[in-house]
Amino acid sequence: MIKPNSDKYRNLMISSLCSHLFYSAGGDVVKVQHTILFIAALQQNNVPVESFFYAKGGHGYG
Repeated sequence: MIKPNSDKYRNLMISSLCSHLFYSAGGDVVKVQHTILFIAALQQNNVPVESFFYAKGGHGYG
């Protein structure tokens, strides 16, 4: 399991204005745990983030 402060998230852009994350169950590209860890990493670096989790959908919306 990846921890929010691990090297994987070391290069977050602290100056990011805001991040919007969407997650849909049923997609097989990104696991929900990775989305949650990414949100935690953004919050730990004081980057505003909004997240939306949906019961149905897929990856990419498009």
